[in-house]
Amino acid sequence: MKLFSLLTLAACASAQTAMTVPSIGVMLDAAGLYRPVYGIAGNFTLGAPIEAIDSAVLDSLPSTAGAVLRTTHGTVYTDGEHLILRRPDASEIRIALTGAMALRSMSADWVQVSTSTGNFAFHLEPGHEALFTLPGAARAEVRRR
Repeated sequence: MKLFSLLTLAACASAQTAMTVPSIGVMLDAAGLYRPVYGIAGNFTLGAPIEAIDSAVLDSLPSTAGAVLRTTHGTVYTDGEHLILRRPDASEIRIALTGAMALRSMSADWVQVSTSTGNFAFHLEPGHEALFTLPGAARAEVRRR
């Protein structure tokens, strides 16, 4: 019976798999070394410094860039006269739009663009890029006594 118990215990121990800690990314520490960051919000640990990370500049935005937002589909930015989506392959979609002041992610495929005259929804899905007017939300009246 003891042999059976020992074999069962050994089988259970070998069946367990090692748990992995979630990785949230890589940070640059105070010494200028890249270190992986593991854990969950509020409970982080740092991994050993990484020997080499290619830190070459891959791209840049023009000096006229205004609001900028990174998305899964690329980088959305404004230049005062256009709303621009620059894809990871460096191709660009340009839509004429003046006065864009802010960009906010609505979802993976949509970005809200705020101007002084209204709000727009920019669809980022490849092949379906378009700008749509969002309905205006009525502002609550403020009554003075």
